[in-house]
Amino acid sequence: MSPPPHQSQLPAGVPDIPQPASHTITQEEAKRAEKQGKPVSMSEEQWIRAVEKALKLVQGPFTYLDFSVHKSTKEVMVKVMNRETGEVIREIPPEKHLDLVADLMKMAGILVDKRV
Repeated sequence: MSPPPHQSQLPAGVPDIPQPASHTITQEEAKRAEKQGKPVSMSEEQWIRAVEKALKLVQGPFTYLDFSVHKSTKEVMVKVMNRETGEVIREIPPEKHLDLVADLMKMAGILVDKRV
C-alpha cells in the first residue's frame, strides 16, 4: 500500500497520521503493517468495532463508562460509574477542572463566537 498523497508533503520527522481507509484492510494486513511501524488506516466500521472492544475490556462487572462532552470547552469527559448505585467513582478529566479552564478562557477572551 502506498501512503496517501498528503503524507508525502509532511516535513521530515513529522509522524504520519492515519486517515480513514478508502477500502477495508484485513486484520492480518493491519497487524503486518503495525509490526513494520507503518500507520494503519481504518474504516469507520473498524474504528467503531475497535472502540466497542476496548470499552468491553475496560468496563468491569461493577462499573461502566459514561462519555460526554463538556459544554464550554468541548472536551470529552469520561465518568467511571458504579453499576448498582449510579454513583460517580471517578471523572477524567474532572468536570471542575474543565469548568475552571472555561472560566479562564472567558477571562482571557479566547472564546470567540463562530458564524457559519
